[in-house]
Amino acid sequence: MWFGKYLFFVLFLSGLTPSQDKSIAEELKKDLKKRHFSLGFLIQGLADYQAERTLSGNNGFSVPNLRFIVSGQVGDGFNYGAQFNFVASRPLLDARIGYRFNKNFALDFGQYKAPFSYEFLESDGRIDYVTRSQAATLLIPSRQIGLTFRSKLFQNYLNFDFGIFNGNGAGATSNDNDEFMFVGRLSSDIFYVEGKNRNLNIGVNAASSRDSIITFVGDRVFYGGDFRFNYDRFLLSGEFNFFESEATNGAMRDDAAYYLSIGYMVTENLQLLAKYDSYNSITETPSIKNEINNNLYVFGANYTLNEFAKIFCNYIVNADRTDFKHHQLLVVTQILF
Repeated sequence: MWFGKYLFFVLFLSGLTPSQDKSIAEELKKDLKKRHFSLGFLIQGLADYQAERTLSGNNGFSVPNLRFIVSGQVGDGFNYGAQFNFVASRPLLDARIGYRFNKNFALDFGQYKAPFSYEFLESDGRIDYVTRSQAATLLIPSRQIGLTFRSKLFQNYLNFDFGIFNGNGAGATSNDNDEFMFVGRLSSDIFYVEGKNRNLNIGVNAASSRDSIITFVGDRVFYGGDFRFNYDRFLLSGEFNFFESEATNGAMRDDAAYYLSIGYMVTENLQLLAKYDSYNSITETPSIKNEINNNLYVFGANYTLNEFAKIFCNYIVNADRTDFKHHQLLVVTQILF
């Protein structure tokens, strides 16, 4: 009941009729979306509540994202992109220079997301839930500095990305050793109906690196796959990722995570979702073995107010700790352009 009243209140405050919304959208695109310079932004407000706090942080409100995205084309083939999040300790997220040889082949250089995981590569404002799954946050190469070759083959039926990176994450000024991280992703729209929301995308990923950072010296391997199936109002998606590492001191780590999600558009504006999200980690040293399990049920409701504004509501239950007082409620309101 209270959520319905809240939605009505936000709708009232938005004050935009569909015709006004379309007019403003077209005006903004005309002013801010140019071929040589395009400006976008994402603003999110988050409410987080748990009756008896068992998670990190506290109940209350925060601003997880205040992002500005700048991109454009410079001359024939050259393009650029930069993204900043001004509520992060390191505001610079992406800084990319690209060159497109033709419609099928391109090259990117700079700092950006390594080509791994459909959900990870999707922008924060366009994911299905308030936060990404454990598979797409804990078991991925994340943002890196390096070079990526991108190709679209067989009339865009097959997409292949291959990158060479420093391997020590974003923000590092140089490589931590003389080795590199190699990341590859192969994806395809197996099933696609033009003009309708009917498609099946399948992808596989792999990455490996040898690291010499302060906290870890040794070899790391990531691998996994994902799928996303849309059929009119129905959505089914999933992802599974694995991570293995072996340190020079004999310590070993073996992680696995996956999620399965279903969704249905009840109306043109309201989507209901449910997801099972599982994570398992085993760490072994010559003397100690430690195992971590975290299994979640996530229920979501997404309401689109207009072309720019959207509300996400997630109710999270830990499958291993189902007491009502430990349930978590997340509500995000966002403006995305």
